[in-house]
Amino acid sequence: MRVIGRGRDLSLANRVIGLAGIPARIRSSQVSPPHTGAEEVIDESVQEFLHVGIERRYPGKWKEIFPGASAIDADGHGILVVHDREHGHLAFASWVLGGVAFSPDLVRSLGKLNNGTVLGAYVLSEGQTDHWSITYAIKMRYSWVDPQSRVSAYMILDALTAVPQFVARGIEALSPQFGGSLLGSSDSETWLLMDKF
Repeated sequence: MRVIGRGRDLSLANRVIGLAGIPARIRSSQVSPPHTGAEEVIDESVQEFLHVGIERRYPGKWKEIFPGASAIDADGHGILVVHDREHGHLAFASWVLGGVAFSPDLVRSLGKLNNGTVLGAYVLSEGQTDHWSITYAIKMRYSWVDPQSRVSAYMILDALTAVPQFVARGIEALSPQFGGSLLGSSDSETWLLMDKF
């Protein structure tokens, strides 16, 4: 078993939520360990932790498209997971609609959707006339993920589960009134989404 830093092992807790084999510890909020070089090991553990979580939620339906980004096919909804340790970003994003026309009513409707959204946000992105796009994303700090914490495991699984649900909600609420086209999980659509993050 790999032990990183001080604390007790919570591997059993991780097995309970389906992340067996991931070592776990509880951090003391009163003591910060000195800089020892273990940060590199922890960083690699975060990447492994994210990959295990993605595989747990979407077995065989994802691929790492390059270091720091993974693409998931969640039943036709493409989810982009950006895990950029260099810049400290962690994002779970997906297209909602493409090819919509800008209007004050669209902005108002997005505002209402965002007011009722407890996690993440819908974003309207500028495009050419009648070709604006709407995405949904949950953004976090990379440093919030502790590969040795049950809370982090739940946070990752919740984000991976929430994105397709909120995308479907956005499509249901916006498409009847504003039209637009559905964007799926193809590689080209994933790369287009990557430009937004």
